[in-house]
This record gives sequence, C-alpha cells and structure tokens, in this order.
Amino acid sequence: MVDALGHTEVIDEAVAPDCTNTGLTQGSHCSVCGEVIVAQEVVDALGHTEVIDEAVAPDCTNTGITEGKHCSVCDEVIVAQEVVDALGHDMAEATCVAPKTCKAGCGYTEGEALGHLTVVDEAVAPTCTETGLTEGSHCARCDGATVSQEVVDALGHDMAEATCTAPATCTVCGETEGAALGHVWAPAHCVTAKTCTVCGETEGEALGHDMAEATCTAPSTCTVCGHTEGEALGHDFGDWVVDGETERRECSRCDETEERPVEIPESAESGEEVESGEGSGEGCMGTVGGIELGFGLMILAGAIISRKKR
Repeated sequence: MVDALGHTEVIDEAVAPDCTNTGLTQGSHCSVCGEVIVAQEVVDALGHTEVIDEAVAPDCTNTGITEGKHCSVCDEVIVAQEVVDALGHDMAEATCVAPKTCKAGCGYTEGEALGHLTVVDEAVAPTCTETGLTEGSHCARCDGATVSQEVVDALGHDMAEATCTAPATCTVCGETEGAALGHVWAPAHCVTAKTCTVCGETEGEALGHDMAEATCTAPSTCTVCGHTEGEALGHDFGDWVVDGETERRECSRCDETEERPVEIPESAESGEEVESGEGSGEGCMGTVGGIELGFGLMILAGAIISRKKR
C-alpha cells in the first residue's frame, strides 16, 4: 500500500469588501485535488462613507449650487448638487445720501444720491426761565439734521429794584419778587405838597406861605420857610431931640432909636452972639453966625459961648 500524498495547500487570498461590493475572508484549497481546505466566507459590503458637499448660495450675479453628498472612500456621488440661478440685483431707492443700491449688499449702485431737501429750523429765543435753541436745519425727506440746533441757556431774570409802588420786577418778563417799598412821605411845605422822598410822588396841595407883614428892617417874610416878598419898610424916624451933648430920634414903628453927638457950628465956638427968634420952647428957631438952630441947640451953643467968654 502506498501512503496518500496529502493535500498541497494553496492560499485563497482574502478579498476586501468596498462600498458596494462584498468581500471574502482568506481561505485555502488543495492545488492538486482542488479540495477546499479552509472555506472563504463572504464579507458584507462596507457601504458608502457620506461627506456633505456644502451648498453655495447664489448672489446677484453668480449662480449657486444646492447641498449634495458623495462617498469619501469611492467618491461616488450620493446626492448630486444642482445649480441655483443667480438672484439678480434687488435695488433700493436712492436716498439723500446714497444712490439706488442693491439691497443684497453686493455694492452695486445706479445713479446718484438725491441730496438733502433742507428746511430751516427757526431759532428759539431763550427767556428768563426757559432755554432756547440756535437756528438749525433738517432734511424734509430723511429728517436727518443738516445743522444741529444747540441749546441756549435761559437768561435768568434782570430784576429792577423795588420802588415805592412796585415790587422788584424783571425788566424782561415782568415777574415780581417781594412787595413794593411804600412811600416815605415828607410833610407838605409852603410851596410843595406832601412828597415822597424816594420817588417824588405828591399828595394834596402845598400849604402856601404864612406871611408876616414887612417891618422896618425886613420885607414881608414867611414864618415857616423864610420866603420874602417886597422890601423892608425902612425906619420912620421922628425929629432929632437934644439930650445933653447928644441928640436922638425914634422910629414910630419899631422904637428903634438913633443917637449922634450934637454938632456945634464954628461961629458959635468963636464967641458970636446967639440970636433967638420969636417964640419959646421946643421948635423955636434962632441963628448963630447966620445958621438956623433949633431951640435946644441954641441953649447948648449959648452955654458953650458963655464958657468961652469966662
């Protein structure tokens, strides 16, 4: 009997599966008789490894593509990407500061900006208590300020001092503070009515002068204020009356007197005879050296001449 030769083993290479195809495990068989020594087993297909193909958004002038998928292993397209049409420009209307412009933000423009339609914002004058505004302007289309108005401070009150009849008062708006001072009255006088010493307002009438009659030495004079009218009367002197070596006279109105020494004519002192006139007593006349003398002077002259002779 001859021994069996035994199998001549040959490796059956494994076949790797792919995305869509199954594979086989490694096996073996006899190269002589073909008997399968190790049977190969089917390995399931792996299936695709999906990768997202990002969508590309279209813009105003360029097409886009939809999202798709492909296998990262075999590159087979799983979901095909489709072309999306370009959007075209969506134009916004021109404004004061910008021309017609694509809303999509691509920067495409047409024409020119309109420019502002300027309207003046009138200045508002400040008052004593309220702020004001400077003149400004804005656009009638867009309401944007082309020249901003600035706040002007309130002026504050310009207070005039209180008077007799009015409290402290603002010269601008008329607002008042406190009360009127009231009059400070000076009493009525001869030529002025009752008068406020502060503002000069008067009440009633002047009192008028209380005139005392004129005298020998003073004109008619007001007993209150000293006002005068006319002239002094002057003295109304009577005749000179000899009293010893003097003679005097009196005013018939005021009892004022005047005195003076008796004046002796030189002819009487030289020893001439005194000639008496007719009559006797006060008022009789005589002559000394041809000069008429009153009776009293004649007596005095005679006495002097008599002394001279002795």
